[in-house]
Amino acid sequence: MTYEQFLVPIDILFGDCPPLAERLWIHRPYSSYEVLISTAEYIIFPIGNGKISHQETFAPSSRVNGGLPLTEHEILQVVDAAPRLGTPVTMLPYMSKDEQTRGDLSSQVPIEQHTLIMTLRRLEQLNKAYEQKYGFRFVLFVDGRTRAEIVPIMEERLAHGQRDQEMRIALEYIIAIARSRLHKLQRSKL
Repeated sequence: MTYEQFLVPIDILFGDCPPLAERLWIHRPYSSYEVLISTAEYIIFPIGNGKISHQETFAPSSRVNGGLPLTEHEILQVVDAAPRLGTPVTMLPYMSKDEQTRGDLSSQVPIEQHTLIMTLRRLEQLNKAYEQKYGFRFVLFVDGRTRAEIVPIMEERLAHGQRDQEMRIALEYIIAIARSRLHKLQRSKL
């Protein structure tokens, strides 16, 4: 398998994230995609008690990645590989498009165009404020939630979150989203 071929499932599961892809490439081969995701989790999070300090967030154990820990810049690239919530549907990758629109499409209450426009504008404002405050994108496991349901969650995390806590949440969601995407793909193959 070439590196370019290897990137196809990485991009589907995690988005365009070169630092993570490079670390995962080093650790191949994988017996399954679940093992690949578990390896990504190991790369992203330090070994320990599950609690992460600011320093640990950006400097995982030297045993991780064969002694090549992710730098702060690389961790930010992992988080920022997630698309912004409220991004126009035409600009979203396939899996993100499905995840970000499913809640709106399955809602029992039709969404008025004006309400949708106002919600998208609010999400754009919140994205900017969040990125300005924390320095990285807001990440949420949105699957099944409407955009309107995301707004108060984002407002709450923006108002009361701490940077380290928000980074931890974002990284946990990235792993959860990858596992969810894998399960959807596996179910669609059956």
